[in-house]
Amino acid sequence: GAKVRELLSKISWDEITKKRAGNKNSPKKDLTAPTPWCPEFANVKANETRPLDSRQEAIRDQFRTIVGTMIYLSITVRPDLCPYLNKACRGQADPKRLHIVLVERLLMYLNHTANYGLVYKRNGNAVDTQIVAPLADQYPELRRIKDSKYIMFTDANFADASDERLRSTTGWCLYCYGCLISWKSTRQTITAKSTLESEIIAAASASDEACWFHCLIESLPFCFDFPDGQPPPPVPVLMDNTAALQTSNHPMTTQASKHLDLRVFRIRDAQGDATALGPDEEKPVPRIRCYWCPTKANVADFFSKLLERCDYQRLGRFIVDMPYNASADVEESTEINYILPAVNDWPEYQSQPHQLYLAQSLDSLNYCLKELPSELYMSPDPLDIANFDPYDILPMSN
Repeated sequence: GAKVRELLSKISWDEITKKRAGNKNSPKKDLTAPTPWCPEFANVKANETRPLDSRQEAIRDQFRTIVGTMIYLSITVRPDLCPYLNKACRGQADPKRLHIVLVERLLMYLNHTANYGLVYKRNGNAVDTQIVAPLADQYPELRRIKDSKYIMFTDANFADASDERLRSTTGWCLYCYGCLISWKSTRQTITAKSTLESEIIAAASASDEACWFHCLIESLPFCFDFPDGQPPPPVPVLMDNTAALQTSNHPMTTQASKHLDLRVFRIRDAQGDATALGPDEEKPVPRIRCYWCPTKANVADFFSKLLERCDYQRLGRFIVDMPYNASADVEESTEINYILPAVNDWPEYQSQPHQLYLAQSLDSLNYCLKELPSELYMSPDPLDIANFDPYDILPMSN
């Protein structure tokens, strides 16, 4: 909070706001905002030629100083600034109206939320109780993430309309014991040709961070209560794009994905793919495991796009200590559960063989089985729902 107040004082935020109001007492709505969202962001091109007011001109004159301070805040204690700041930073050399309005809204938001920040608790974190636990209870293929001490979410915003070259935005976040420890919101370096490609690029970036974190755990197992001499469990990486998940998990390359080989195989190698290994080569250690999750439960969505008020506050509570009133959220109040319900009633299938289970729940599992030989996933044994993991029946080899 001290750094935020220092920034607002340095640029004379109250004074430039009053000046814009004609030296009168500026209304509170011009000084603060509960979220950075502004209706102008919904149609950027239509507002490009609008003139700047006096406060926006003052922000333009101090643009680099303000953005530099915000970058410091975003990488230390205020990750909730990242998605908007990611776009504002692109105007460092020559700020346009969009960049200035983004910074203006961020200043209003900071003035309203000066005391927000990261919170680290021993237990009872919002991600564990409101995201991971409901997912594990409703989707059998996600049962094991409930016991995981760490989890990662990844997402991408395909062909951002505010970008001149229509480049996509990558967003991911990593949690340990339910606490946010690493995050990223950045524009992709190449122009993705499809949603699949943008999601794969984001997943590849997330997998690099997850692999680094897994290596850290492997070198310090006592910090995470893991036994020495044994590789720790892989980092669950959750994404909401089924095509990207199937491409990442499937050991075969198709016509639609052959141009993605490099990034896809990076993800497959991180999962311990032994397809291309010889008989005498040692199988790599699986460092990540890719899973599907509903879009509503993908926290990385916060970092990949500019969210409106309801969605910003709904996901922001998993990023910083942001209050959220679900009853005031019209969209949320129309749903029975925060997490979308599963397609099937899973207890009915507890005694069914794997073949029937997979055939009847393919839409929920979101794994590509059609190209795999049937003997890989057919089994007469009854399905153990409590210990179910799709990787037990979908081996990473042909």
